[in-house]
Amino acid sequence: MSTDKFEKNIKKILLVEPPRTMTGSVLRKTRPTVQPPIGIAYIAAVLENNNYEVKLLDCIVEDVNCAVGIDIGNDIFRFGITDDQIEKFIIDFAPDVIGVSCIVSLKYEDAKNICRIAKKVNPEIITIMGGAHPTLNAESVIADANLDYIVLGEGDYSCLDLIRYIEGKISIEELDGIVMKSSGAVRIVPKTKFIENLDLIPFPARHLLPIDKYWQINLPHGEATRSPWSTMITSRGCPASCIYCSAQLLWGKKYRGRSAENVLNEIRSLIKDYGIKELLIEDDNFTFDKKRTEKILDGIINEKMDITWTTPSGIAIFTLDANILEKIKKSGCTSMTLAVESGSQRVLKDVIKKPLSLSKAEEIAIAARKAGIKTKAFFMLGIPGETKEEMNMTLDMARKLKVDWACFNVTTPLPGTELYEICKDKHYIDGDMLPGNIEYTTGRINTKEFDADYVNNMFVEANKINFLENPNLMDGGNIDQAIHDFKRVIRMVPNHELAHYALGLAYEKKGMIEDAIKEWRKVLDINSENKKAKECLEKYAETMK
Repeated sequence: MSTDKFEKNIKKILLVEPPRTMTGSVLRKTRPTVQPPIGIAYIAAVLENNNYEVKLLDCIVEDVNCAVGIDIGNDIFRFGITDDQIEKFIIDFAPDVIGVSCIVSLKYEDAKNICRIAKKVNPEIITIMGGAHPTLNAESVIADANLDYIVLGEGDYSCLDLIRYIEGKISIEELDGIVMKSSGAVRIVPKTKFIENLDLIPFPARHLLPIDKYWQINLPHGEATRSPWSTMITSRGCPASCIYCSAQLLWGKKYRGRSAENVLNEIRSLIKDYGIKELLIEDDNFTFDKKRTEKILDGIINEKMDITWTTPSGIAIFTLDANILEKIKKSGCTSMTLAVESGSQRVLKDVIKKPLSLSKAEEIAIAARKAGIKTKAFFMLGIPGETKEEMNMTLDMARKLKVDWACFNVTTPLPGTELYEICKDKHYIDGDMLPGNIEYTTGRINTKEFDADYVNNMFVEANKINFLENPNLMDGGNIDQAIHDFKRVIRMVPNHELAHYALGLAYEKKGMIEDAIKEWRKVLDINSENKKAKECLEKYAETMK
């Protein structure tokens, strides 16, 4: 569709979270999360406040098989309702505009497919795509014949302005962060503005989602130990300059936090309207503004709110100390994820430009454990500029911190980031990073120091730490926590050989021998050559007779 100039009467808008398709090889290492698509829920709230009829379609949660996926052939699995079901939904609602979310590159083909279905139903439906992938790959994405517009970065009000532009109510000069086709060419209206006062944005339109289905499935990003639960974002933007991160490209470099009272009002609303018991705070920098953080924590404590909360996207270590950790615990925090990334101070400072002292990371990990907060940590392997020795230092740091769970990822260069430009300039990657290659469990980078195969092997070795060297399996560890964590892995990846083996060890340590034997037998069902499982079963040969 040419978008040169027209006036269209827009009444109905459909915002879509697409299905997720993935290969079996990726699925055997990880699986999609199932949680409310809060980005399009924010946009929906803004549109509703401006008198548009809006519907949200989360194709994943509407699929009864979304916890396990469906094999659609050629070792490809789909999480989400079928194309026919999506088509019927569009026909029944008959929207004037369909907006498609594409947060991660691995979902791009699925997002593209929504636009194809929309145009099949009615070529006059206007299609819009937003999220990280189209923002960072705008020119290649807009080339799709079924896509009319892209909203770049922060889209809450940019999307509203685009709708008004399509209606002929505002001029192109009033747009910010929009990509379109114009006179046969691509026209990019750059992103120049970010919302300074986040309190002006209405709370996400959760009422447009089947919110109870998320609780029933219970597979959010991170983990929820209580239900009902909800995701929440209290700030945007990041002043750090980490070379691998796309946050600044989406949300800007300046940190912007909602006021403490605005955050507390949303929490009050979630408790009153949905009975929420647990919050998953998805901020990149929840604790960056210490005074704001303390006001939020004090509000939760003083009002005796019956909630617990976690930080699945990580927390800025440099903002923490023993005093604020005490308040964090008192306010109901049960788990925090420390963004450590590397065990080499040189790599942190000179290579990825992360403002973190490893000694501070050690101090906070110890203090969090003393406060009774479950700790996780993020680590990256295969960073261009690090050595094999420094990669091993990262594994050593994971062991040294004794966190409950170490989350290892293979370094992946996202288009638009400084890391991507380095990899391209130095020929560390072959060609461009195609959407299907942007996942965090498989190496794509080859440098003089290491190749992708080496990193893939390191990734396998690193993840063994969680199962064979888990601190909660050791004397003095929390064996119930170990059992909980191993079971959670098995729930996500049912045939995870190491998780079943380690769960057997945990049951053995707890004296639950029959359960341990079941797990080791399961290991042999998965891999009949597993020597360690055989050895464990041999110890209890008499018991099994």
